[in-house]
Amino acid sequence: MRVVLLAMVLAAGCGARTDLDLEEREGRDAGFFQTFPCRWSLGERLELARGGPFTELTGAAHPARNELALLASAGEARVGGRVSLEASPELLAPLEGLPGRLFTGTDGWLRQDGDACGLVAHDERFAGRGSVAWSATGPCELTQSVAGRIESLPLADRAVVTIAFPDVRSLTEIAEERSGGAVAYSPDEGVLLALETPAGIAIARADERLFLDGSSTVSVAPDRLRGGTLVLHRRFDGRFEIGHVGSTGRLELVPRAELGDREPAGALVSNETEALVPLRDGSMLFVVLSHFEQRFTEPVEPGGVDAMEIVLRPGESAGGLLYSHRVASGESALVFRSLVCNR
Repeated sequence: MRVVLLAMVLAAGCGARTDLDLEEREGRDAGFFQTFPCRWSLGERLELARGGPFTELTGAAHPARNELALLASAGEARVGGRVSLEASPELLAPLEGLPGRLFTGTDGWLRQDGDACGLVAHDERFAGRGSVAWSATGPCELTQSVAGRIESLPLADRAVVTIAFPDVRSLTEIAEERSGGAVAYSPDEGVLLALETPAGIAIARADERLFLDGSSTVSVAPDRLRGGTLVLHRRFDGRFEIGHVGSTGRLELVPRAELGDREPAGALVSNETEALVPLRDGSMLFVVLSHFEQRFTEPVEPGGVDAMEIVLRPGESAGGLLYSHRVASGESALVFRSLVCNR
């Protein structure tokens, strides 16, 4: 009995130290298991390339090994590498000439074939081992919320699909004119679309539509603590905001965090307990999903970054930051730093 009581006291103390008490007013959310948010720290710098400018930054974690695959464009070239996931990362092997975004597969990596509606599978050494295409009418915007599964939003076709490589399954069809956007999907919660249209952002769920006039630049991520979907978008006034859309009930975007004068440098992602956004000043915003407190890391570079992406194993906290910034010579440097989650 003494051992049990001591464990209960220690658990209560840990909860107090992490400020993760759910308020009674949160209703049904108050009964959620109170997992702890991260206290993030950064690993050492690993410079992957110099020259640039670097654009189209992308990366993905291996599903089982402590490795990441990282790529970026430098003009017509593609540069990057496989790196070890540790506090002092090492370049394991360079990667070159591979177009498209990277994703985490079930036993290796997946890569979009340029901007086409197709995927290429790669093994642990990044050798190609198969491909699948679901439409000859590209381009497609791909998103990932769980390892091994990709969702595809067509920009010229109508069919929204989910891919558990190599199997492709239709989810829904869309008719709206769109220049970009993202798909949020889970078998339990269904499909949510965030579409960049000429008039603004359209949030679509089944036959429902919510229009955010004048809004643009959208990315989505699952709220893994409460359910539903997190949406990062630029409002009509030019400022960025994170909102939440539930999977049931009235279709509405509930504001949860404002970025103020800060501007994103890459896409929104989520781990078990937080929403995370890379910022132009070189810091990372993380929003604690239990009560939507906003916190920031220190900037990775004193002069900020030109672009930055957060690369995490889907639904977890293992990963790091891939970013490009200007150095004293005027060149750009492509750099990786691991993220360490202290709980």
